[in-house]
Amino acid sequence: MRGIRKFLSRLFSRFKKKTKKAKTKKPFLPKFDERTEKHLKTLLPEIDQEMREFVALAKKVAARFGMTFKVISSYRSPEEQAALYAKGRTTAGSIVTKAKPYSSTHNYRLAIDGGLFKSSGAYLDGSDSRLSYKIYKAIADHAEDKGMNIEAGVNWKSFCDPPHFHYKTKYNMAQLKQRLLNDLPLV
Repeated sequence: MRGIRKFLSRLFSRFKKKTKKAKTKKPFLPKFDERTEKHLKTLLPEIDQEMREFVALAKKVAARFGMTFKVISSYRSPEEQAALYAKGRTTAGSIVTKAKPYSSTHNYRLAIDGGLFKSSGAYLDGSDSRLSYKIYKAIADHAEDKGMNIEAGVNWKSFCDPPHFHYKTKYNMAQLKQRLLNDLPLV
């Protein structure tokens, strides 16, 4: 009897599918130009993959218009935010933001500002605001169609900010500030 079991065991073991341990693949994280990389490194590590996927999408959309998309701004300290807020109010220049310190997702390492560049290297946003708006809107629409967790400033009604994109969290600004000050996770 033992001999038959042993024989059957060996016989059927040949037909069993051999299962390999599944290797956990690291997600593909695209690399970009030096300026974009510098800014992406200032964001929260938890949002790195989503933001890199978003930037890759933004670059593809911009390329369809013959433009290059780069990240030109990301994290801002509260002091940097205060200086931006002062522009056009207490210092020379035009108003560039409505956000005081701790009122911008840039202060929480959740946001980027993009820049569109012509093949000559010239900054499109400053020379053709209609075309840059159209491209930022196309980028936002593509991100939404892909189900990305990104909010686009081009869709804001009160202070349209086309180059602005940030990772959406479940927290409002007051909650983000409290979480940051108490060293709690922001996403």
